[in-house]
Amino acid sequence: MLSFVESRRVAAVIEETVDKLNFLDSITPDVLQHRDELSKFVGDEISRIISEQRQLEQRYECLINQRGTLKGLTNKSKYKEVQSEIQDVSRALRESTKNLCRHLKDNPNISGNLFKIQQERLDLIDALRTTRAEVISSDS
Repeated sequence: MLSFVESRRVAAVIEETVDKLNFLDSITPDVLQHRDELSKFVGDEISRIISEQRQLEQRYECLINQRGTLKGLTNKSKYKEVQSEIQDVSRALRESTKNLCRHLKDNPNISGNLFKIQQERLDLIDALRTTRAEVISSDS
């Protein structure tokens, strides 16, 4: 059981925490207003990466077809040149895929996450207010 002074200290700390959470809640609408811009920026970046990925895939397919036509020819230097370019495009494709995966992983549903944070904050404020009321009522 807490003494009167201890319970008042606990209540004061909880009150201060609620005030800080309310402040965070008051600035959240600014973040929510810009979420569409942020989502668009992230979406544009992912779209750009996907576009580059498609271009690399098309180039890779073209080189594979070109290599197929060179197999029977006596022009080994051209075949080796195409083979080298295939390796370069293959490496670039691998890096592009890693980059795309990284962007998708690092930028999940921003709007949904912001809403969830706001909701969790409100639930925490309610729980803290209930706790504060219980602490105050237990000392009387």
